[in-house]
Amino acid sequence: MKKTTIVWLTIFSILIVIISSAVYYFLRHPLFLYEKNYFEKIGIKGGRNYENVIANKGEPIKKEINKSFFLAKYDGLELGFADKHPDIKDPPNIMSYAKITGKQYRFGRQKIGVGSTRKKVESVYKHIKKIIHLPENQFGAIDKDTWVEYTFNEQNVVSEIIVLVGGGP
Repeated sequence: MKKTTIVWLTIFSILIVIISSAVYYFLRHPLFLYEKNYFEKIGIKGGRNYENVIANKGEPIKKEINKSFFLAKYDGLELGFADKHPDIKDPPNIMSYAKITGKQYRFGRQKIGVGSTRKKVESVYKHIKKIIHLPENQFGAIDKDTWVEYTFNEQNVVSEIIVLVGGGP
């Protein structure tokens, strides 16, 4: 009787490991997650506060303050920091969005970026949740906790990408 119980427990344990592995694989599969970390792909590692951005990317080419954002502009890249000037340290100045206009920034296995076709962008994100109610010349996807909005020109080619954490600016 003990031998039968040990065999069944072994079989049950093996099945649990196989099912757990399958669930983990499918949750991390590219069908459900296109890019692991969009901000690392634009050169920002270790956090999105202003000091860390400067440590990663250097001083911006241009700095601006508009109604809601402090903007740090680089070649082909604009970073928006909500409501605070970077000299104010408390609370920390967290980056709200990145606007990409340069062809040097590419995402995922398919290397999607400025210059990619609408057809290619939509095919890459076909199994990922979409952002609804965007204008006709835009396409958006919610890739884990990152929202990515693509704007297309008249030729249906990407002209701008906005990357946001958890929604719009």
